[in-house]
Amino acid sequence: MRVVVVDDEPPARLRLRQLVARTAALDLVGEAEDGESALRLIRAVRPDLVFLDMELPRGGGLEVVAALGDELPALVVVTAFDRYAVPAFDAGAVEYLLKPFDDDRFELAVERISRRVGPPRASAPSVLTIRERGRTARIPIPTVEWVEAQDQYAVLHLQDGGEAWMRSSLRELESVLQPHGFVRAHRSALVDPRRVRELRSRSHGDVELVLASGARVRASRTFRAELVEALSPRAAKD
Repeated sequence: MRVVVVDDEPPARLRLRQLVARTAALDLVGEAEDGESALRLIRAVRPDLVFLDMELPRGGGLEVVAALGDELPALVVVTAFDRYAVPAFDAGAVEYLLKPFDDDRFELAVERISRRVGPPRASAPSVLTIRERGRTARIPIPTVEWVEAQDQYAVLHLQDGGEAWMRSSLRELESVLQPHGFVRAHRSALVDPRRVRELRSRSHGDVELVLASGARVRASRTFRAELVEALSPRAAKD
């Protein structure tokens, strides 16, 4: 399961990182130290499981849960205060770790989570299949640099400068590309953050992304926070 760790105390985050690293069933994909960055990170990397402290600066754990709503992944509450137990389970938590907890308690929690949540989701497809007028083309997702919406089509801009047109809404394509790290730049564009080489400020809070191929993509203020979080080395692994 892909895991995000959220705790405002560096020693607590370090301990969880170490426990996750020793657990074959878990894969750490990001960490955050406050409510606002946790919310952006979870929306950016879409983890299967979150270890979430309840008392956080800039928005507590329960506020993060409420803001995520239906986007909430499997949740393990990690806190030193047992008063959060009932509201946490009411909010959808599947496990509860009361600090200080030992290795055995962590392993028991992971075992219970695995039984409740089930096996990890299937691997995301690595190829986009385009069928048009009796012809079929297969585009490897790692070759896609960014995507823009054009009427009823999505235009795939490739790393070599080529492009391919796919009959799909951007929203439909986003669900396929998100597991590969793609994020929204604005309402009509998705980008692979690993291809971003430079951010240039524009007016009204917008920025311009300069990609590895030299392409330039506008990023709106609406999606800027999520994009910046995705560009953080803590947000995702290359």
